[in-house]
Parts: sequence; C-alpha cells; structure tokens
Amino acid sequence: MAFRWLFILVWVATCLSACGESTVTPPKSAIEVAVVGGYAISLPSNYLVHSGPGEDTYFFQAWRDDGEVVFRVEVGGGTPYERKHFAELPGSYLYTERLLFESPGGQGAYYYEIDSDLWRQVKGIVVFSAASGDGFEEIFWTSHTEDAFPEVLKALQTLRHS
Repeated sequence: MAFRWLFILVWVATCLSACGESTVTPPKSAIEVAVVGGYAISLPSNYLVHSGPGEDTYFFQAWRDDGEVVFRVEVGGGTPYERKHFAELPGSYLYTERLLFESPGGQGAYYYEIDSDLWRQVKGIVVFSAASGDGFEEIFWTSHTEDAFPEVLKALQTLRHS
C-alpha cells in the first residue's frame, strides 16, 4: 500500500514538473547506491532510491526524478522471482539484444529490447559477475526511454561488488 502512494507521489511530481518551462540542467554529481546481493552502483544525484526489507522480501528500486529511468529488483520468500546464475554470460537471454560492458568490478551484459511503439521504451535485465565469485548472476531489471541509453550505460559501467 505504501508503494502505491509512493508511486502516485512520484507520478504527480513528474506531471507537475512537465507543466513548467523546459530547462537545461547541468550534470548531477554521483551518489553511491547499494544493491541487494552485495553490489553497488553510482548514479547521478537526481535519482531517488528506495530499498530495504518488505514483509517477506527485500527490494531495491532507483529511478530518475522524471521517472524516465528505473532500476529495480525484488527478491526473497514473498516473491516467486529468484536470481538466475550462469557459468558464463549467455549469448542471449530473455531479450533480443545484448550489450557487453566492463566496470572496475567485473564484466556484465545488458540484455534488452526496444518496444516498437511511439515511445520507444527500453526494457531489459543486467547480468554481472557474481558477488560470490562464481560465474554471473542477474542483478536488476531496467526500464527507460531510448534517449536515456547513454546514461544507463554509464551507470552500468560503475557496477561493482560492495
């Protein structure tokens, strides 16, 4: 229920900011964000982050203040989702496109697809060097607009073990 109110609050703030004049904002400084499972990522300071334990899950969600970029994952006994583990990075996985990346913490792949609709929304999943040191595992899901691709890739290149 609290998540619903948080979503409504973010949506209203986004709508209200869209009614104002268009302005160019300077690049934001980075914030360090912990991701469930022993990972960390650097995101611009205009991201909101919400993570912690739920009733029977642990969740992580980070979204840009305009709602155009979202990173998220929810794991634990209260959800049927379990992170998948791989001995090697798969050639393809869940989505049609694959983009390899490296960061100081290891290597990974961003599997994604771009919707062919008018908004060109991108959805995907990030697979990265496992924190356990054994192969690779799913880290989080993404959703963003196509024009936010450079920002998302820059953030993925900061992914590391915490």
